[in-house]
Amino acid sequence: MKPNTSTQQTVINLLKKKAVIRPRDLAPLNIARTTLSRLCTQGVVQKVGHGLYRLADAEVSEHDMLIEACKSVPNGAICLLSALRFHGLTTQSPHQIWIAIDVKARIPKTELPIKFIRFSGPALLQGVLTRKLRGATIRVYQAVEI
Repeated sequence: MKPNTSTQQTVINLLKKKAVIRPRDLAPLNIARTTLSRLCTQGVVQKVGHGLYRLADAEVSEHDMLIEACKSVPNGAICLLSALRFHGLTTQSPHQIWIAIDVKARIPKTELPIKFIRFSGPALLQGVLTRKLRGATIRVYQAVEI
């Protein structure tokens, strides 16, 4: 279906630039959150998790679940087995996304298969890279040679 308004077209254009958006991403554009639900009803946009949306006909990449997980856990960082997979250092594909969070952080509400690992102090910050994937920013631990 085609969008009904220029506001809906703006949301679609945003989703073409970014793999996944949250309703709060629309606030700087002065677009009501209900626009997303209307686009979902029309079948143009798909809800992929708690507060996460993408185009229904979007081509899904290998890293889309990482993008969705990082949007769900904005202060977390992809770690351990998931980070190894991201860097291409293992062929093993974990059934959960491993994300490091602070020991005092609350675990966010999400339907994604995420395993939360609690880190503190320097272990939470050192060696974390910021990468852009399909218009989204993810944080991932770097691979270090020993």
